[in-house]
Amino acid sequence: MRNFNLWILLFTTSFFLISCTATNTKFSTKSFGQPYENPTTVKGILYKPEGDGPFPAVVLLHTCGGLRPHVTQDWPNFLTDLGYVVLTIDSYGPRWVGTCGQLIGWKILQAEDAFGALDYLVSLPVVDPDRIGVIGFSAGAIAINSVLANQMQTDSDKKSFRAAIAMYGHCRQLFNYNENSIPLLEIMGEYDTQHTQSCIDAGKNFPGLEIEVLPGAHHAFDNYGASGKTDRGGSYMQYSESATKRAQELTKEFFSRHLGG
Repeated sequence: MRNFNLWILLFTTSFFLISCTATNTKFSTKSFGQPYENPTTVKGILYKPEGDGPFPAVVLLHTCGGLRPHVTQDWPNFLTDLGYVVLTIDSYGPRWVGTCGQLIGWKILQAEDAFGALDYLVSLPVVDPDRIGVIGFSAGAIAINSVLANQMQTDSDKKSFRAAIAMYGHCRQLFNYNENSIPLLEIMGEYDTQHTQSCIDAGKNFPGLEIEVLPGAHHAFDNYGASGKTDRGGSYMQYSESATKRAQELTKEFFSRHLGG
């Protein structure tokens, strides 16, 4: 009974802490081609720093496994402490799937959700519409590298993300990155054999691309719940506190340069 009461206390305390800083929200996905007749209503969690703003903002795109604590707690807490509004997108729940392997065209859909989130954030008085970035993790990073980075141009009149970070996603479909593309940082693990080398190669072809390889780190180095597992592409996953802290330092510096946070 004592253990049960302790569990209840921990659960209610955690829920209180999260509910005080986070708000469930929803918005429409945005089509890259012809507008959808019935666009998907995407769910998200909105986190806001203390104060009235307007603040810079960051959109988070989850892994192939969907929402996990590193994108619903760890990174939002870190970024809001720095003064960013954060919007974590749930691309799978509204489509009734659990992983990217169950969703045809997931890269494009996740990228479209990111642009829907961008439009939503621009509409909020608490957000500075000219200082919005995006971070993708694994599948979310691949959506950035394969779709978003090939479309976003700094000289475009369209509202766009001002900077992007791809965490441990491959760069094999990064084709159109050039001097007019938005700033893009790739953060990889040294032992992530399925992803890292393709981004190192891309860095040689695209001089403006920033590449940071974290020594001794594996895939999903910031996701403690994935430790010891292998993802659907064969990448061994291992949490690393030191790699996570280094990734946070790089993120802070990169967004400070490009979003002015």
